[in-house]
Amino acid sequence: MPKPRSDMRKIREVLRLRDEHGASQRQIVAACRLPRTTVRDYLRRLKAAGLTYAGVADWSDDALEAQLFPRTPAPAGRSEPDWAYVARELGRRGVTLKLLWREHLAAVPDGYRYTQFVARFREWQGAHKEPRLLRAHTPGEMVEIDYAGMTLSVGVGAAARPAQVFVAVLPYAGYLFADVTWSQQSADWLASHVRLFEHLGGVPSRLVPDNLKVGVTHASFYDPAINAGYHELARHYATAVVPT
Repeated sequence: MPKPRSDMRKIREVLRLRDEHGASQRQIVAACRLPRTTVRDYLRRLKAAGLTYAGVADWSDDALEAQLFPRTPAPAGRSEPDWAYVARELGRRGVTLKLLWREHLAAVPDGYRYTQFVARFREWQGAHKEPRLLRAHTPGEMVEIDYAGMTLSVGVGAAARPAQVFVAVLPYAGYLFADVTWSQQSADWLASHVRLFEHLGGVPSRLVPDNLKVGVTHASFYDPAINAGYHELARHYATAVVPT
């Protein structure tokens, strides 16, 4: 049985406000502190299902979820993956959907092909998503920078060496740049930035690094201390360092 949605309580409150107080969509948005699109979706589903607040008073969260967010049944004879497990595993370092799909296929040889596996997981995610704060970005305004949590092995056998993976993302476009160096020392950190700018063919107005020591000597919400070399690089390229 799927895990009960954590927002079932809010859905019941939307239903109560609609039925017992005749609240408008705008009033429900304000009272429940939910995005307007979420409230609109809940109201649409409740209306389509013909549900009333009094009618679902004795329903369990699972029963209410099943009525409002029905899942497409798996093809006959095919075992449905535990999508909650897939979602949890994706939060672990180094775990990808392709890796989890291979696990699924090893356990169920006639299971979903990769594209079906991904599509059905995204469908499950859509039915279980939590409201999130969306940030508005401007093209080219900023680039978010950090090192990947995992290293990359370069070489074969005993000669293999771990290398660091520098990662930069343009949040508006979702464009990803990666650079591999032997260390996270200042020289490699700065050189990766230079290669990033050369690759982009320009320099964003803000560099937003995580608070790693090579970039930020002292992390502070109000007055972070930027590494001297990093400060000079920013001055040279006429950009600003604004740590997270």
